[in-house]
Amino acid sequence: MMVKGSIWNEEKVIAKIRNPHTKGVDLSASRVIYSNGGLYQAAIKYCGSWKNAVSLAGLEPIDYRRKIVGPKLHWTKKKIIYGLKDLKTRGVEMSARGIGTADYRLYLAAKRHFGTLGKALENAGIQIVSPLTRSTWTDEIVIAEICRLKELGEDISSIVVVHNHPELNRAARKHFGTWTNALTKSGIDPERVRKRPHYSNEHLLGELRRLHDMGEPVNANALRKSNKSLANMLRGRFGSHEAAIMAAGLNPSKIRMR
Repeated sequence: MMVKGSIWNEEKVIAKIRNPHTKGVDLSASRVIYSNGGLYQAAIKYCGSWKNAVSLAGLEPIDYRRKIVGPKLHWTKKKIIYGLKDLKTRGVEMSARGIGTADYRLYLAAKRHFGTLGKALENAGIQIVSPLTRSTWTDEIVIAEICRLKELGEDISSIVVVHNHPELNRAARKHFGTWTNALTKSGIDPERVRKRPHYSNEHLLGELRRLHDMGEPVNANALRKSNKSLANMLRGRFGSHEAAIMAAGLNPSKIRMR
C-alpha cells in the first residue's frame, strides 16, 4: 500500500494517532496494519517506525500495546472449545493469526491443552484456515505476520524463522530483500532479535578477504560449504554474495571461477 506524500506528513500522522487513541482503539502495530494500513505506512515514511510515531504522539508502549489483562483464568478443554466457537460466531478468522490477535490467552491455552491449535479447532468442529501461500503474500501481510509473531512472544530471529516459518521467511526475502530489512520495515530493531553475535560489516568483509588471501575459494557455493554462518551473514548484510565480494574489493568474475 503506497502512501501519497500530498496526504500525509509527520504532523498529520501524529494527530491521527492521538485521535483514535482517545476512543480506546488498539494501536498495536499488528492491529493498525490491518485496520489502517495507510497510517502505518505513513508512520514508517515520516517518523522512521511505528514505535517512533507513537512516541512522538506522546504515548508510552504500555499505553497502546495489546496486553493480557485481568485475573489468571483456569482453562479446561471445554472452556477452550466454547471460546473458539464463540470467536467463530463473531466472525474471527479461524487461523493462528486471527485467534491470537482476538484472544491471546485463549490461543495459548488451546496450544497448551491440545498440543496444537489445529487439534483444538478439530475438537471444536471448526476447520482451521489454511496458512498463507506464496501467492497471497504482500508487503503489508509480511509486516503484519512479523508483528503478530512478535506480539505472541515468538522468537523472530532469522535462524529460528527460517525453520519455524519458512513461507514467511521466503516471502520476507522476496518482498524486502533480506529478513533484516523486513524486520526494520515492521518497526522492529533487528539487533534486539538477532541470536548470533553481532559483527560489523568491516569485520565480515575482513574475514572474507582473509580467506581469499589464504587461497581459500570464497565463491558462494564454496563458502556455504566451508563457513555457512559467514556466507549467511554476508548475504543477509549485503543482499547477495556478489555484492559482498564487491564490497570487499574483490573481483566477482575471478571469484566465481575458483
